Amino acid sequence: QTPCNPLQLTATQDCDTVSASEAALLQRLSQISAILHAHELSPARLAEGVLDPNHTHTRTDFPPGASWMMTEWQEGGPVVVTDNEDAEELYSAIGVLLARVHTVDTAWFRNFRMHLLRHHPQLEHVPRGSHAWVFYSRGIEFQAHKTGPDIERTSFFLPPASGDRDRDRKGVLRVWANCGSWCPRAKAMLREVTTHGDFHHGNVLQGNQGLQIVDFDFTCVASAIQDLSFMAGSIHHNIRNSRAFIKGYLHHIGGFNTSDASADEQHTATHTATHTATHTA
Repeated sequence: QTPCNPLQLTATQDCDTVSASEAALLQRLSQISAILHAHELSPARLAEGVLDPNHTHTRTDFPPGASWMMTEWQEGGPVVVTDNEDAEELYSAIGVLLARVHTVDTAWFRNFRMHLLRHHPQLEHVPRGSHAWVFYSRGIEFQAHKTGPDIERTSFFLPPASGDRDRDRKGVLRVWANCGSWCPRAKAMLREVTTHGDFHHGNVLQGNQGLQIVDFDFTCVASAIQDLSFMAGSIHHNIRNSRAFIKGYLHHIGGFNTSDASADEQHTATHTATHTATHTA
């Protein structure tokens, strides 16, 4: 057995000493970690506790009274693939892994979405599949100033200014939270699913227990394209790997066209979504 490196432990604030939003975040992480492990999609949580507030810690990022959790780490670590490496079998398996995540019942997120709506009523009209839920779930709020000083009309698709600053901010949020003209046409991409939210190579482990995922800070319920675009966007330079990833995903969920032409079309859609969402966020 390989001894654990204590520097790999993650410290989070104890729920009794943090804000309601942070407490809700910790509860969500605990809940989804247990659910995904029950589906054999993620490592087990081995232990958790709270550090002694009266003890002096050598690590400055472990505040007094911080809670901690230890999760199993697979031997082998994160998936590593070079840019020019053909790894179609591996990416097909990663597609299947993501499809299994997307089949997890979405009911687990209902209470947390209600929490977000209570604290951010401006989200009331945001579509349930929007990428906005990925960011707000992690506490990253939409910043209207990114569209320009005083919400200037920096893009043709922004709503006309009304003179009401709060109303204009909500209008810009509504535009940002909707995919608009770059919405994928494929139904497979638009399904509302349990979404990892940060699905990239570093969060996919490859070891003696097969492929599993870690890091659920952004995990929520949104449209399937959020995860598909995140991974496909990172491998767009290798069409064979990207095609294998999408075909593996579509084949596992069933009921969708898995031809090369269909996979290529959806590869283009996910790549477009990745760049558009990144620039508008």
